[in-house]
Amino acid sequence: MGGEGFARLFLEPVATDNDLFALALYRITREGLVRLATVGEGGGGAAERLPLVGFPAGLAARKGERRLANEIEASDAAVVGGVAELVEPILFEGLPVGALVAASNEPHGISDWAVQMTALLAARLAPVLAWPDEAAALAASEAVDALAERFAGRFDWTGVYARADAAWLQLVAFVGEPTVHVRIPVETGLCGAAVRENAVQNVADVRSDPRYLACSLRTRSELVVPVRDAQGAAVAEIDIDSDRPGRFTPDIVAAVEAAAADLAAHFGRS
Repeated sequence: MGGEGFARLFLEPVATDNDLFALALYRITREGLVRLATVGEGGGGAAERLPLVGFPAGLAARKGERRLANEIEASDAAVVGGVAELVEPILFEGLPVGALVAASNEPHGISDWAVQMTALLAARLAPVLAWPDEAAALAASEAVDALAERFAGRFDWTGVYARADAAWLQLVAFVGEPTVHVRIPVETGLCGAAVRENAVQNVADVRSDPRYLACSLRTRSELVVPVRDAQGAAVAEIDIDSDRPGRFTPDIVAAVEAAAADLAAHFGRS
């Protein structure tokens, strides 16, 4: 899926809604910023690589600091033809893993709304870029998007966690409000119980379950479905929250189990 997946799942909606000249996604590497995907009329003018030292966009990404320039010098622009530029760092657990570069060629520059939307996009991309298997992270993103769209109005947060090691689950992809719980101990919460017990957790009212690890005060019900490898061990999970109690009916559970089975090809490699 690669660059096309990043563009379709993440970049295109934000660039289109904000009429951006270009929107480019970069990953931080030892060699500098490496472009993963770009969209927009001016997307072809986005640099394929940017240094982390001696260039404004790279420096902002490395420091984890937003840079907004509504009048930018051509020599400082990461996108050829842009007259205004936003660099939004992508941080995972406070560490820079990438950056978004948004460019406008309009006199009014980049709007406050575009800045907010790009920041939200950076939050969604952070766990995707932090997960070491890009294909698996994109598959997880595709899965949560599809479930959130299919059950719109029933799901308020949808995510995929995977085993980072024997003790921890790590967030790989999500739709909804950003969460502080990007890592969860396997011994903790309903997410931990799902992989520890290798069983679906369908809790109609989380306030009555002492195992619940609060992510949002609004959450009332939670569904966690394991993703199993070829030997049947739980190696990841789909985690869904609803702001209403008792939202996860048998047909929903079956649909999420089917999505989990599809993800096994990415997270269940033996």
